[in-house]
Amino acid sequence: MSFQKVKQVFNEKGIIASLSIFGASAWLCIQVSHTVSPYLGLPSYFVRSIIITVIILFPLLIVHVYFDHNEETDITANEENLLRRINSIFENSITNRIILVIGIFLSVLFLNGIFSEANDKDPYSDTKEGSIPTIQSDTGVEKLAVLHFDNLTGDPSLAVIGPMISHWLTEGFIQNGDIKVASAHTIQRVYKAYEQKDNKEVQEKIKNETNASHIVDGSYFMQGDSIFIACELIEADAKEVLFTFGTLSGHKDRPLEIIENLREKVLGYWFNRGNLKRFPPPRFDSYKKFIEAQAIWGEDNSRVLAKIEESIAIDPSFYEPKFLELALLRNSFGYSKCDSIIKVLDAKKLELTTAQREKLNYFKYELAGDYNEAYRYLIKEFDRDPSDPFIRTSVGHFEIFNLNDYAIAIKHLEGMELDKMQFENCHYCQTGLYSLATAYYRSDQLIKALNVANKDSKVNMDPRILDLKFYIFIDLGKSTKIDELLTEIVSSMSDEDYLYYNNLIGSRYDILRDSSLKKHYLEKAIAKYENMSFDDMSTLLAEELARSYEMLGNYDKSLEIIQALSSAYPNNIFYKYRKLGLTIEQNPQDASVLLQDFKLNNKYDFGYNTYEWARIYAVAGDSENAIKYLEKSINNGRLFYLNFFENDWYLRSIVDDPRFKEIIKSRRASK
Repeated sequence: MSFQKVKQVFNEKGIIASLSIFGASAWLCIQVSHTVSPYLGLPSYFVRSIIITVIILFPLLIVHVYFDHNEETDITANEENLLRRINSIFENSITNRIILVIGIFLSVLFLNGIFSEANDKDPYSDTKEGSIPTIQSDTGVEKLAVLHFDNLTGDPSLAVIGPMISHWLTEGFIQNGDIKVASAHTIQRVYKAYEQKDNKEVQEKIKNETNASHIVDGSYFMQGDSIFIACELIEADAKEVLFTFGTLSGHKDRPLEIIENLREKVLGYWFNRGNLKRFPPPRFDSYKKFIEAQAIWGEDNSRVLAKIEESIAIDPSFYEPKFLELALLRNSFGYSKCDSIIKVLDAKKLELTTAQREKLNYFKYELAGDYNEAYRYLIKEFDRDPSDPFIRTSVGHFEIFNLNDYAIAIKHLEGMELDKMQFENCHYCQTGLYSLATAYYRSDQLIKALNVANKDSKVNMDPRILDLKFYIFIDLGKSTKIDELLTEIVSSMSDEDYLYYNNLIGSRYDILRDSSLKKHYLEKAIAKYENMSFDDMSTLLAEELARSYEMLGNYDKSLEIIQALSSAYPNNIFYKYRKLGLTIEQNPQDASVLLQDFKLNNKYDFGYNTYEWARIYAVAGDSENAIKYLEKSINNGRLFYLNFFENDWYLRSIVDDPRFKEIIKSRRASK
């Protein structure tokens, strides 16, 4: 068949139009698949398969339109037979044609999937900037830290882009999972602690605190309406630039487009581009509010929550703010709201990253009181970045107060490198210090506990540390040290604090059966406030004074104060429990009648309700029910560590009961 004949046929009416329609449709299909596939997390060979399918279909279409418009041919019999066979494929129904196209595409997709891993090469492995070096730390584990890029725009409102780049790149490494990376939270904490330092000093601090062998750093600047982002890979010890990723640019109103392109390029440096897990970036304004909420975390919960809610309102499909809100509400006992958020996230589970699904499972099980299962997911986050003091502290705190496993908590918390931590600028660093001291104390390593509690004088006024130091001095028999500590802090104490610490000391001596010292501290506390009218007292002061009277056995005076508090706050469950407990202490014989009429329930009490029942029964002298409800409390997820039960003044009647000791022993043995 001559070329002139083909040309003549293809110039006939309709043929060019058919091919043009096919070309436009194919181009549109390729563009849509290229745009959508990253957002669906599809591999790059999905688009490649569409292109190959289009290439295969094109000659088949040419044959089809040729025979439809040309009945007379000058081709040989064999050629005509072959071409007519090909054309016959298209002469069937529309359904068959669709099945044919889908069949070709799926076959190509299947073959691409098989050979993709073997044949795909990293698009950045042979660029002019250099080949990929081997990134390994001394332990053989790759470890990166992505710094906050420098803001060279001169516009303070664009400063948020620096931590935004760090967070988005870091999350990309976490999603793909093959390279150890310092968490964005760790990087942010270091910048916050050393905000007055220049970037080189911060870089050194991050290298030391995260044990990063390599650092991704960069800067961004503006020219006209465009933002330019420059990025490079640095060997942390030698401070040598190993690779330059070039400069990416885009419009200033769409910085996340540039950041997403940068992430694609940086991740493509290490990972096979075809196997990258992709998730669409959120809207910029939403991301900005999220980063701002992270930056003020621990300072003002109401401001943090306001920024989180703004972020969610702007982009409801951005799920990180919801996890931040979940953590904030969980810490402030907003259980009902937590439950609602978990249901929303659970319904969107398929849209979450692997790390987000693990975090969701942690909150689900933790809120349900299933601490062993919650811990299984929490420890995964710790394994991703053990150098993150926030997650290390969270893990240690969970092991102490939820699992009562002091040995493993000590093992994890001892890795905090206390000498490097800036406690005065870091709330969870202080929590880590307190948790480690508590773990030592609960495992009867009193001197170690005291050494840790004294580690940084700037946190000695932390109430949790003070509580612990009083307990340590009492258990060590250092009564002089107790009085010295009280004298040291009395000038900065409120009345409520003064009563609280005397009650704490008296309660501990009561557990240790030292009635004289118990009486000494409680009477000293009461003497200061016994003539004060209820109207002049704060709520906390009244609560503590009622407790002082109760521990000294003056139930009438204690009940008088509790009744006044209950009248002022009729919906306060705590006062209802205390009122009942005091009534029973006065009249144990009436206990059964009172208990039958007293019913309270709370879905999110984590064993609080049953714990109060255990206390009430213990006070009433009903050890059988006290033990029963204590077991229920533990099984329902009572948040207090087991030693709290042993030191609870209201349970004093059962602490020597063999069944009580067996509960404690069996719980410890199971860990």
